[in-house]
Amino acid sequence: MNTLSSVATRWDSRVRGGVFLTDPAFDIHPEGVRGRVECHSGRSPWTRVRLEWRSSRRLRVMPEGLSSSLRRLLGSGDVEIGDAMFDRVYWVEASDAAWAREVLDGEVRRRMGRLATYRSWAGLNRITVDVGPEGITVRISRMLAGDSGRLDEMIQLAIEILKKARGAERVAGVVLAAVETTAGSTCPVCGHRVEAAARNCPKCATPHHADCWKYFGGCAIYGCEARARRPAA
Repeated sequence: MNTLSSVATRWDSRVRGGVFLTDPAFDIHPEGVRGRVECHSGRSPWTRVRLEWRSSRRLRVMPEGLSSSLRRLLGSGDVEIGDAMFDRVYWVEASDAAWAREVLDGEVRRRMGRLATYRSWAGLNRITVDVGPEGITVRISRMLAGDSGRLDEMIQLAIEILKKARGAERVAGVVLAAVETTAGSTCPVCGHRVEAAARNCPKCATPHHADCWKYFGGCAIYGCEARARRPAA
């Protein structure tokens, strides 16, 4: 309990619970966002970090296993991140695959890897991540109340996911400004003026030549939801 209190103190917080069969928890406020760290002991111990930052998009990451195999049988798709080791270990579901890849960047994957490969008596730790309208939740299948180093690392993982998710949402919002849609605007693909036969993007209304839209495979404006999704080189 003293270890948990030391972590809470670094967040100008104090531990609540932990007596009379109640689980210990404390509040945090990273990046101006309210959050809570909770620890649960018992036959199925876990530690959870929850941040009250909500996204209209959805992302779920969980270890590959029986549940992911059943999802495949039922026709659910797994988002490939492009990291062979990560893709082999984790099942990823997302409402926006490109956004999910931005959130699960190299730094987030490295932090998840360090936590997961820290062995407990029960074997490798299971980590799940949820991002969506309910907020951000990072959960690990181990009680970390007595391990300040790993608990700090888990909190930093949640904060890193918050930063990436928030940053990716801001990029997507860049195209919300007013855009000139009249003939005579410049096509973002070829750089030449667009005359009467224009193809306006259904999301950001930027005019393209019809042939340029077809050639590029979608909108050429960075951050637009209708932007062509091209595989990484």
